[in-house]
Amino acid sequence: MRKYSIPKIEISLFFLVLLVSIIACNFPGLPISDCEVVDRTEYEESARLLGQTPEIPKYPAGAKYEVCYTDGQLTSVRMTDGKKSDEETTIPVGTYSGESNFYTTLENDVENSYLAPVCTENTIQVVIGSDGVAQGEISSICYAKQDTDNEEMQMTHHSDVTGVIQGQLLDNAGQLSVVYTWHSYITSPQWETPSLDNTVDFEFLYNVNVSNDVMTFTPAGEVEDYYTFELTKQ
Repeated sequence: MRKYSIPKIEISLFFLVLLVSIIACNFPGLPISDCEVVDRTEYEESARLLGQTPEIPKYPAGAKYEVCYTDGQLTSVRMTDGKKSDEETTIPVGTYSGESNFYTTLENDVENSYLAPVCTENTIQVVIGSDGVAQGEISSICYAKQDTDNEEMQMTHHSDVTGVIQGQLLDNAGQLSVVYTWHSYITSPQWETPSLDNTVDFEFLYNVNVSNDVMTFTPAGEVEDYYTFELTKQ
């Protein structure tokens, strides 16, 4: 008599099917989950029905949403985020402008005998390119005159601050640096040359954040408040 061998994989499949049949016959009321892909609106509504807060995708264009039911009852929801696309770049491209508060240093440095500071120029501008590269300048040219009627003896305290902003932002938050040159001096008609003429060069690293078209520069270290400034997208 000829014998035929049955492959082991076929035997395994046979017993697997048999096991499923036995379970179905003996447990006819076993819960069966059914999941389906839905749009974002239905996903959010279903999440709220379950008392959950819907997740917000970082890249919604490619996000997928799924809701699951067991015996017709909503049991769970799931959100799978999409991937970053060129259209969803978070680089804050654009031109941002504002003013500094460096003129307040004159209020601190000069005596009460001086008038309020006056600025002939006070601008900050930063341009963020499509590659995130930042190019910007700071210019604060201010002075405070001595409060006296004798103009020939009047002294004027000057504070000229320039800065070059540089670095790269690959997201709405990052770091940029500012290279400063601070020139301060005092002039008077009675002097041929300025007095207390001093120039200082230094660099600060800033934590930069962009939200709702507002760019905030906050020094990474502990310095005076006037080094913090806020720019608005033009």
